[in-house]
Amino acid sequence: MFGAARPGGEISSTTAARDYLDSILIETRFLDSDLPELKTTLFGERFSTPIATGALSHLPSYGEGRPLGLLEIARVAGERGMANFVGITDDELFAQIAPLARTVRIVKPFADRRRTVDAFAFARSHGALAVGVDIDMVYDKSGGYKSMHGAPLRPVRTEELREWIAGAGLPFVVKGVLSTADALAAARAGAAGIVVSSHGGYTPWAQPPALALPGIRAALGKDSGVTVLIDGRIDRGADAFKALALGADAVCSGSAMIPLLKEKGPEGLREQYEAMDGELAMLLASTGARSPGEADPACLILP
Repeated sequence: MFGAARPGGEISSTTAARDYLDSILIETRFLDSDLPELKTTLFGERFSTPIATGALSHLPSYGEGRPLGLLEIARVAGERGMANFVGITDDELFAQIAPLARTVRIVKPFADRRRTVDAFAFARSHGALAVGVDIDMVYDKSGGYKSMHGAPLRPVRTEELREWIAGAGLPFVVKGVLSTADALAAARAGAAGIVVSSHGGYTPWAQPPALALPGIRAALGKDSGVTVLIDGRIDRGADAFKALALGADAVCSGSAMIPLLKEKGPEGLREQYEAMDGELAMLLASTGARSPGEADPACLILP
C-alpha cells in the first residue's frame, strides 16, 4: 500500500501519489538517442512544454507590494510559454489573469448552476484557452454536500455536462477523473480533455492519479480526441516523464510551487519550471524519445 498511515489508520492519498511516482524506475536507452523537442499542442495551441501550471485557488499576496499569487504564477507561465490552469477565481481576478497567459478556468459545480454557467461565459468572453468543471470534492466528510465559501455544491449529471460542453464555445475539461467510468462518460459527453486528479488528496482513500492513468488511457484509446492531463505531486521532471510514459499528454504542477513562490517569488517558479523541463528533456533523451509523445511505457519499471 502506498502512502503513510495517519492517526486512526487513515491513508494520505497525497503521500500515496508521491510514493507511487517514486516507486517507478526508468530503463535507459542511450544508443541512437538525441535531444528532444518539448513543444506540445494542447487544445489546438502550441506550448513550449507539456508541463502546465496547476489549477490553484485563493492564493494571497506573498509580500508587501506583490500581486496575488495566481497573478504571479500566470505571469511566469505566460513568459515561459506554458499553459496556465486556475481554480476558484472571481471574475475580476480572472480578467486580470487571462491577458497574462493562455489559461484554462476550472469552475465548481455550484448548486446554483447559473453561477457555474456564467463563469464559463465570462472566461470565454475574456479569451480563455478552455473552461472546465471539477466533478470531485462535492461531498463533505459528514455525508452531506460540500459548500465552497458559503456556496453549496452539487454533483454533476452527465446530461448537464453534455449541455455545458455544447454551450461552452471553448474546449471543455473535466477535472477530478480517477476511474475509467468517469473518463468514458466525459468522452461521450464531448469533453476535449480530462485531468486525472485526486484534488490534492481531498479523498484520502483514492488511488494515486498515476496508478489510475494507464487504465484510463487504455479505455479512451489513442484516437479518442480527448487530451489527458494529470496532477498529483508532479514536482519534478522525472514525475512528468513517468506520467507521459503512463499515458498523459501533459501534466499539471501546482501545489509544489507555493513554497517556492512564498520564499523566492516569481524567480523561484521560473527556476523550478526550468529545472523540471531540463530533467524531462534529459530523461526523454536518455530513453530514446525525441518528443513528449514518444515517452515509452516500456521504459518504466513498475512496482
